[in-house]
Amino acid sequence: FNGWIDEVAVYGTALSASRLLAHYTAAQTLPPGSPVITNSPATNVTATGARLGGTVTTPGSSTPAVTIYYGDNDGGASTASWDASVSAGNQSGAFTVDVTGLAANTQHYFRCNAVNTTGSAWASPSLTFTTPAGPPAVVNLAATNVLATSAGIGAQVTSTGGSPTTVTLFYGPAD
Repeated sequence: FNGWIDEVAVYGTALSASRLLAHYTAAQTLPPGSPVITNSPATNVTATGARLGGTVTTPGSSTPAVTIYYGDNDGGASTASWDASVSAGNQSGAFTVDVTGLAANTQHYFRCNAVNTTGSAWASPSLTFTTPAGPPAVVNLAATNVLATSAGIGAQVTSTGGSPTTVTLFYGPAD
């Protein structure tokens, strides 16, 4: 079970299947005037960022404030369980927000939440995207043991970018 128990009822007799279904159906219905929101697939995905968004399909009683929750784990419908969030502001249609600072070569989850004066709603289900490996980074080192016909040359790999890296050194009389 990954959710919240918001109500408990005790009955003196067993409930019939139809009565149990009626209770379940009533619990699934949002209060009248609540917003309805969906997630849209992530776009513009880079090694460290992505464009996340969704659509407020029904604003409800008032234009909802939208927040996108994201991270490397699925926080479900609990704001405290997500790694990060970003506000998309008040929305009544399609929206997107660019997020940065993501880990490269990692699967990320996100889910939109809309809140208006009547209630709140989560888009379901959470969506995922994977950031690609970032580019490797290398720093040239100063030449050593410089002689008339030879020198020591080298470089230092400061980041592999999350994938195997091959280094080739080029040298010559000009850059």
